[in-house]
Formats: sequence, structure tokens, C-alpha cells
Amino acid sequence: MHTGSKRILNHIAQSHSLAYETIRESYEILTDYGNLAGASLPFILEKIMREGKLGPSDYAIMLGYGWGFTANGGLIIF
Repeated sequence: MHTGSKRILNHIAQSHSLAYETIRESYEILTDYGNLAGASLPFILEKIMREGKLGPSDYAIMLGYGWGFTANGGLIIF
């Protein structure tokens, strides 16, 4: 999930009942690099893939939020 801020990550996780472990990489990228805006999603995906957490028939849902009322999502199937 897009790494806007820790407050945003906490709010989205809480409102969608997501466990910390589900979006742990988003928190780690935010801690390591700060808010990368839209570039955070490729950083997060690379981290997940490097750690070997995704394999054949797994999927990832990517969520990004932008200025104003913009939001985007994508489903990636491996």
C-alpha cells in the first residue's frame, strides 16, 4: 500500500481490518525511505518479491492514493 504516512497507513489498516503483517512492507519502506509518493509501490513490490513471499498462483493487491480524492488499485497475479 502507498506509503503516504504512518498515520495514513494506520487509518487504512484499521478501516479495512488489515493486520500489521499484511502491510508490513509498506511500513518498512516508509521508515527506510520516507514518503516516496507513487514510487513507493514498486519499492514495496520489489521488497516482497526479494523476500520470496510471492510464488506461482499468488496475487497482490496494490493501492495508491493521490492528491484530492484520487485512488487507484491494481491486482497482480504471479
